[in-house]
Amino acid sequence: MDYLGIESVDRLVNSLARIRSTLVQFDFRDIESKRRHRRPVGLINFQIKSLPAKISKDSKPQNEREPWILKFALPSVLKTAYSLPKAYTWVNLNSISQFQHKYTNGFYQLLAVKAGHDLWCREPVEISAQDLAIKLGWSHAMVKPFNSALFLERVVRPALEEVQNCVDDFSVEFEKPTRDLSKHGRPLNDLTFWVLPKATYLMQSASLKGRRRQRVGTQMR
Repeated sequence: MDYLGIESVDRLVNSLARIRSTLVQFDFRDIESKRRHRRPVGLINFQIKSLPAKISKDSKPQNEREPWILKFALPSVLKTAYSLPKAYTWVNLNSISQFQHKYTNGFYQLLAVKAGHDLWCREPVEISAQDLAIKLGWSHAMVKPFNSALFLERVVRPALEEVQNCVDDFSVEFEKPTRDLSKHGRPLNDLTFWVLPKATYLMQSASLKGRRRQRVGTQMR
C-alpha cells in the first residue's frame, strides 16, 4: 500500500474486485492440453489476508498498521492467450483471393506481421533461404544439398511479384542476396525483406510544393 500511496485496505480490495469483475472471453485451442477455451474469465485472481502484528513491550499497537499479504495472478487462460502472445496481425482477404502462386499466401502472412510494427522498432525480415523454404512448405526444402538458386527462381520471386501487385497495405523491398565466399559452396547469406507500409492517408502530391513535398517524400522513403 505504500507503493500505491493508499492507507485503506478496503480501497485496495474494492479496486481489485472491480478488476476481477471485468470478464473477457477468448476462443482458442490450447495445443499442450488439447482443450478449447471459450468461457468468460476475470482479468485477475487475488487473495488478501492479514497477519498478526508482532507487538513488543515498548511498541504502541494503536499506532502500528496491521500487516497484510496480497497474492494475485493472471488466470491460466490469460497467460496463454495474452501474456505469451505469438506474432499475429490482420490480413487482407481481398489480397489473398487474388494470389495464384502456391506459396504467396504463406509468404504474404510472414511479411504482414512486420507491417504493423511501429517505425521506431521496425526491423527487416531476415531469414535463410532454407528456413524460408521450410516455413512455406516447399517440396524441395529438405533436399540435400539445398538449391537456393532454384528456390529463389521458383518460389521467392513469383511470390514477391504477386505481393507487390495484389497487396495495397504495404510494399516490399528485397535486397539482392549475396554469397558467403568464405564457406564451401559459397552459400547464400540470409535473405532480407524490408516491409514498408503505404501511407494512403497522405494528401495528393499535386497539393504539395517545394520543401513540404520533399519532406513528405523523405518520410515515405
